[in-house]
Amino acid sequence: MRRIPVILFAVMTSISVNAGAADNLDSLLARVEGGRLNKSAAADPAAALRLAAADPFKARVMLGDALDGSRDPGYRCSVIDVLGAATDDSVRKELAASALDPDPGVRVCASRQLGLQKNEHAIPLLVAGIEAYLGGSGNKGAYEDDFRARIAAINSVWALGEISSPKVMRELERLYRASDEVFRLNIAFGAGKQKTEKSGPFLRAIAGNVNETEPVRAAAFEILERLGLSGGVSGAPSAVPSAFTPADILYTGGQTGTISDWFTDMLPIGHTGIYGGTRTEDGKILTVIYDCVPNYFSPGGVRTVGWYNYTHHFKYPLYAVKTSAVAPTAAQRESILRVARELQGKDYGLTHVQQKGPDTFDCVGYSEYAYEQAGLNITPDEQETGWGWPLTPAEQYDAAVNVGTRPPGVWAQQTPSGIVAPNPGIITGAFGALGAAFGSGSAVEPPEVPAVPGL
Repeated sequence: MRRIPVILFAVMTSISVNAGAADNLDSLLARVEGGRLNKSAAADPAAALRLAAADPFKARVMLGDALDGSRDPGYRCSVIDVLGAATDDSVRKELAASALDPDPGVRVCASRQLGLQKNEHAIPLLVAGIEAYLGGSGNKGAYEDDFRARIAAINSVWALGEISSPKVMRELERLYRASDEVFRLNIAFGAGKQKTEKSGPFLRAIAGNVNETEPVRAAAFEILERLGLSGGVSGAPSAVPSAFTPADILYTGGQTGTISDWFTDMLPIGHTGIYGGTRTEDGKILTVIYDCVPNYFSPGGVRTVGWYNYTHHFKYPLYAVKTSAVAPTAAQRESILRVARELQGKDYGLTHVQQKGPDTFDCVGYSEYAYEQAGLNITPDEQETGWGWPLTPAEQYDAAVNVGTRPPGVWAQQTPSGIVAPNPGIITGAFGALGAAFGSGSAVEPPEVPAVPGL
């Protein structure tokens, strides 16, 4: 991952575009303005370009660079960022094409900007990108190696949620049925931003479904509670397990503290938290997350929250659920959670000098410390000291591993004779899923699958 000297972090307190693209933005501004630059524009070319984007002709000059696949992806993301200020509808319509850009890094930043722009032209393109990912041969669900492709698709789900439209609600309902657990969570977040009469029944069905995992149901319950629609929904325990295990690390977006260049546009990991499991209160399933945010947040410091506060009021999606390369044992997971709880009430350190305490923490230092107290080290020590300081959420994300090595149910076992055979549950489980899909009255019956000798 690209390292930035610590001295630069001290002055980069309000950057929202890829810093590496500054020279290119200067050149673009000069072209847009015909070479006429005043001092204020030269000092902040991104801000000047945002103002210029209100002019359709100037916006089209920028659009050419944003859609030019031969240019540096980081630069293109910076241009897409400033084009968020474009008001001309024809420019917005053509910018929507960036949702299907061949470069997954560009799709990451483009999908987020299209959501912030509430660009309705992008709806079919965002949906097409999500479907291409979910149906792609390389998609491994929560265990995806191509993280940029996965983040791009998750950002596209988030963007749909930002675009309030009846068309969006229909697409979210359809995508939900083909999605893994992290995607279903983000679809619930997005549904909560749609008009209540459309989203309410959908979210109530999720919350009360015992065949849905508890983290997803908890998200639906939390949204319904905020909408005043949670009454009468059953909080009976789920009959299916979650891929999330208490003490896993959650990753979302966000910029907090005085060091704001935590992430680049193409790796928007800005906040971490420790998953504490779920609990039931007043008949509702609730998520338990331990994280650390600036003290001026409400609540602030080291705290216990649900999905709403963890994602900064659904401002960002849930990107990943990970853990250390050496998987924690059950005892280590208990230790991580105990430490996470013991630190409740500690302050957030805006200077990040004490990332890992003992008096103040930041979000990534808090999760790193809890793991280290259990004898685990998520990131290399050199990333936390000297020129490696400060450790960023994106760096921890890079070092952590996905919550498993294979999707649940897709696995094989080896016989004593060396034959690798699929577990019979794969076949019978698949037929059971077909039966559920076609209804209880269908003629789909699982075959008898003999056990492989030695298994």
